[in-house]
Amino acid sequence: MILSIVLPIYNEALSIPELFTEVEKALSGYEYEIIAVNDGSNDNTELILQDFAEKNSKIKPRNLMILSSKAQKNALLLLAGLFLGTT
Repeated sequence: MILSIVLPIYNEALSIPELFTEVEKALSGYEYEIIAVNDGSNDNTELILQDFAEKNSKIKPRNLMILSSKAQKNALLLLAGLFLGTT
């Protein structure tokens, strides 16, 4: 079984190298993946995550789409099977 570590990240370009080093050290010997969720950072976070992912297949960067309207959010929830609204 693979262990999935989900890391929410926002404007952490400078701390990502140390973060991944420490997480990888702590998980040595385990089968794992790191899902790094970039929450709309406006620094170089996205580029740094991509760079790490290219070097290490266990790192899987994801960029959150910032949804501005309730209709967009409901459509996404509906696609994910999570929408519990009324008709």
